[in-house]
Amino acid sequence: MYKLLALLFILSCHCLSNATDITIVTEQYPPYNYQEEGVIKGMSSQVVQAVLHELDLEVPIKIYPWARAYRLASTQKNVLIYSISRIPQRETQLKWVGVIAPISFSVLALKKRDDLKIHSLQDL
Repeated sequence: MYKLLALLFILSCHCLSNATDITIVTEQYPPYNYQEEGVIKGMSSQVVQAVLHELDLEVPIKIYPWARAYRLASTQKNVLIYSISRIPQRETQLKWVGVIAPISFSVLALKKRDDLKIHSLQDL
């Protein structure tokens, strides 16, 4: 965890050093990021908050619906978004800082569901 924090700190210094106004956005995505009684919590939020603390920055984190948060991050300058999956379609749209928490996705279905015919990713 400390190595990840150090990496994020180093990378963030470069990304945030020229920023005059920073906006940080995320979505409700427990247990990684969520709001509880007005307080931003979660594993990913803790990492982001720790990096901000190390940089001596006080930047509020705003929770929006995913579509709004992503639109802000992909269309406006100095908007940091987290937790976001790094997929090929987004690779050139955003500047990537680092991994907060590795994640993998799986699709499950009951074996007896013979009505599902999935042969490719597009079929999902």
